[in-house]
Amino acid sequence: MLDKVVAIVSEMTGYPPELLDVDLDLEADLGVDTVKQAEVFAAIREAYDIPRREDLQLRDYNTLSKVIGFVHEARPDLAAPAAAAPGTRD
Repeated sequence: MLDKVVAIVSEMTGYPPELLDVDLDLEADLGVDTVKQAEVFAAIREAYDIPRREDLQLRDYNTLSKVIGFVHEARPDLAAPAAAAPGTRD
């Protein structure tokens, strides 16, 4: 999921993926204005089939880490399966 979110942000902002640290503030550190943030968020929602929320505040998702957290919350079915415990069979 991280790679896909970074790829979307990279494509939409022009930043190379290796510069997109998940803890950088999109506006303060990267200069991504709120209009572009809204476009990025919409693209991520579309990529993961997440419906629009009227109560969502972009300022609450100012880092890629928080955006990824939003995707995890909205789509828990996308979480990686837990590794099998030692000594158990798949």
